[in-house]
Amino acid sequence: MDVHDIRESLDGAYASKDAARISSPGRKIRGRAPPSVDRMQPARKTLLTGLATFTAGTALWLFGSDTQTFIVTPSKVGVVLMVLGGLEAAWGLYKTVRR
Repeated sequence: MDVHDIRESLDGAYASKDAARISSPGRKIRGRAPPSVDRMQPARKTLLTGLATFTAGTALWLFGSDTQTFIVTPSKVGVVLMVLGGLEAAWGLYKTVRR
């Protein structure tokens, strides 16, 4: 038995396994997993992230007004986070409804 014979027999074995894997019915090789397998759908994830950002901004806006830092006040950062969180939540809601 020669090295080339061994290599050909191994290539043939791997090729038959690949062919069986590709041709098996109901099995996807590429693409996304079905929604039941995904941990969280992107639209819902965007919506929840936006709501969390909005909530953090609201907390900073309500409870950060009496604290001063060198550059900005936490209440102003809270307002910015509220705006960004609201926009992100609206985008996530739009993506959820569009599906």
